[in-house]
Amino acid sequence: MGDGAIRYSDTGVGPYCKSSRFTVEVSVLSATRYEDLPDSARQRMGLAEGQQNVLVRVVLRDLDRTLTAAEANLLRDRIYAGLHQGSVHEWAAR
Repeated sequence: MGDGAIRYSDTGVGPYCKSSRFTVEVSVLSATRYEDLPDSARQRMGLAEGQQNVLVRVVLRDLDRTLTAAEANLLRDRIYAGLHQGSVHEWAAR
């Protein structure tokens, strides 16, 4: 993600979704530069100078049934692990 672009392959769900019944939509809603974030937010994310906070919307759909919260959280964590470059992590399922 060095160029600032988010590619589908960066999300961590590509290989999983290609062999399953899930569809995924990933879109960037906003991006905030390091300098524009409060210090508390930079510390919470482990953001380094030169990085930015990107608000990403992820829509997960199982074509056959409703996902459980646990399943959705595991997929969210895979996407997060693929995208997050800060030194502090916030896991949903761990």
